[in-house]
Amino acid sequence: MRRRSVPTLVIGTAVVTALASVLSACGESSSSSGGGKVVIRAGWVPTVHTTHWATTSQFVKDSNIEIKLSPFKSNNEMLVAMQSGSLDMMTMGFNNTATALVRGPVNYSYVAGAAEGGTRLLVRKGVKVSSWKDLRGKRVSSVRGSTQYQQLALAMREQGLNLDKDTKFSNVAGAPDMLLALQRGDVDAVSLWEPQAAEAVRKGYGHEVPALRKDLYEDSFRLNTGLAASDSFRKKHPKELRAVLQGYDKAHKKITSDEDWWLTEFGKLAVSDRKNLQEGIKNVSPETSVDKRQMVEVAKRLHRGGQISKDVSAEMAKTVDYGPLSKATGRSPAKLGDS
Repeated sequence: MRRRSVPTLVIGTAVVTALASVLSACGESSSSSGGGKVVIRAGWVPTVHTTHWATTSQFVKDSNIEIKLSPFKSNNEMLVAMQSGSLDMMTMGFNNTATALVRGPVNYSYVAGAAEGGTRLLVRKGVKVSSWKDLRGKRVSSVRGSTQYQQLALAMREQGLNLDKDTKFSNVAGAPDMLLALQRGDVDAVSLWEPQAAEAVRKGYGHEVPALRKDLYEDSFRLNTGLAASDSFRKKHPKELRAVLQGYDKAHKKITSDEDWWLTEFGKLAVSDRKNLQEGIKNVSPETSVDKRQMVEVAKRLHRGGQISKDVSAEMAKTVDYGPLSKATGRSPAKLGDS
């Protein structure tokens, strides 16, 4: 497929290679066939707290709309796909957007919220950690640039530590790599998402430290993910976007009112032990609204914490469009989080 260059993102050869098959599967662009069908190229990282996005297609009744969902290993990969024009909609971490804005404008806007929570800092069985200072010198792993990485980096900074300088940090591609490293004893601690984190807890090779768990969100941020649509898709297909958001809202109501359905549907999308899912959803909060104040605060904290080189909070505030969701649900922008 023909791909546009991405001047605002610097990516390695390995990442490009890993993305090639996924981008090909996404297709060239959202399109209308002779019958008027619109194919929406959608992306997500398989996390239990964004199940409502992955199941939205079940609640969109317009037969002329097809949501083609592609899984990604991380938000970093998905951001590259969106910036290269290979996605129309995606779930995306607010921290990832703030990082991208440092380099320049992004080609998408948030049209709904997606999740709060969903992060766990786990210590390997047998490793003694009771406070943040005990992480000094330990082998710590996460996906650099991910929500979990930046939450950990910010929390450590608040505790007078530097993730890169005070630990033996290793960057990995995704959650499976962290779980394997934790099991084999290759690392001492990992910061990752659900439901993979729940698996380590249930099987006993990873555990949370109460003092660290308390500080992790307080010293970083809890609101972390939104649903975004490309600028071109929003302008070209406002009717279809509204229909998708109506389905998204219904999917959210379904998973938050029917736990059995939630777990069953996620299990169809990503292989996971049901007991892991039951444990994992205790640590997540699926959303549809976007609290702009909290979203902007994410950018401010990343700057204050040295994770990004400049304050992009003003630019961050401009990346949310409440109009489509307001029209889809009948709720005012203020009730959806505008401030």
